[in-house]
Order: sequence, then C-alpha cells, then structure tokens
Amino acid sequence: MQYIQTAQDAELNAAQRMRELGFADAQVTAGGADGGIDVHSSTALAQVKWRGGMAGRPELQALFGARGSDFSKQLLFFAASDYSQHAVEYAEHYRIALFVYDPTGTLAPKNRHAALLLSGGHFNFVERGPQSGLPLQMSNSKQGFWSRTAWPFLENVAWPFVKVHWRILGAIGFTIGIISGISITVSPDPGQDRIDGVLTLAACLIGAPIFWWLSLTEYSRKQSEKNVNRDDGSTPPQNES
Repeated sequence: MQYIQTAQDAELNAAQRMRELGFADAQVTAGGADGGIDVHSSTALAQVKWRGGMAGRPELQALFGARGSDFSKQLLFFAASDYSQHAVEYAEHYRIALFVYDPTGTLAPKNRHAALLLSGGHFNFVERGPQSGLPLQMSNSKQGFWSRTAWPFLENVAWPFVKVHWRILGAIGFTIGIISGISITVSPDPGQDRIDGVLTLAACLIGAPIFWWLSLTEYSRKQSEKNVNRDDGSTPPQNES
C-alpha cells in the first residue's frame, strides 16, 4: 500500500480521485505559482492542502477567486486534516465540495456537495430533480450562456450574497422607496396617480425603519462575535451586514 508522504503525492492523489469522480481530464497544475489551483480539468478546479493544520475560510476564498468568472466549473478542496466552521459555512454558500483524505489517499466527504460527488460522480452544472431533489446533469444542448454563465452566477454569487445581506438591501430599497413616494406624491409625472405615491410612501415608511433596525442588530451581533473570536485567538468571520 502506497502512502501519501509529500505535497506532490497529495496533489497526484487528488487528481486521481477527481478522475474517478468523473473529471476525466483532471491533471496536477504545472509547477510555479498556481494561483490557488493545484489540480485542474475542463470542468473543475481543486486546491490541495498538505499538512499545515485545519483548512480555513481564506484558503477557500482563494480557490473561489481563482476560478474567475467561469462559474460552470465545480470547485473541490482536499485537506489532510479538518475544516474550520467558517470554512464549512463558506463552502456551503458557494457550493465547494470539501474532502478530507487519509494517508492512503482515501476520501471522506465533509459537506453535502462532496457527498453528492461521491454518490453520483461528476457533474458540471446541476439543476434540482423534481422528485428526488438531487442534482441532475444538464444535457449538452442546454450548455448555453444561461446554463454556463448566468444561472451559475446567480446560484453561486448573487443568491448567497442576498441570503447574507438581505437586511441592508431591504433597508436601502425601502429608503429609496420613500424618496420615490415623496416625488410621486408631490410632483407626479403624466400618467402617475398621487395615490400611488401615497401608498408607496406609507409602505416604505413602515418597512425602512424595520429593516434598518434588523440590519443594525445583525451588524452588532457580528461585531460581538468578531470580538469574542479575537479574544479566543481564532480567525474572525468576514464582515457581513
């Protein structure tokens, strides 16, 4: 039985495991600066952590950033040890498959995205099955701009951003609505009715303070967590509104 003894062994093992998962052209990135990518294929990118302790959120952020704008590519991370809680949460938001490998190279999934890969093999871009709720591979005929770029961007970037920042987005939206409502009420354009402005203004006057309160409360909570983490000597989470 061959054991992983070097960083190169770990990368070669990751490439082999990716090929077994269905990424047939997975290869170790050539020597030199890899920009956060250790293994690449036409449909996936991966980073491999060899020793050095628990994998953290900054390493996953580097992998996500290295992908650039090609959101159709699956992201995988292989670590010899475990992942921090912040790393797991980040991977959940951005659909990064997290694996831990033992000295023999055997993989263990550390989140649901990795488990899906192990159970179903390779997928490039997925959509939810109507019955089982499991990812299904899209046909090549659908690999146009929407399936390869627009929808992956919405699913991997836009929607996670909205899930995190919905409070401040709502506060800003209702504040803009107040300005719009005042404008329509005071000086409606041709075809506009003052009653529409009054209703918009009333709704936004109710919604704006509620969402600003929610946003400020969440901000205070995040700041408290950062202070606690700093006192404990752990890595604080990314600032979120």
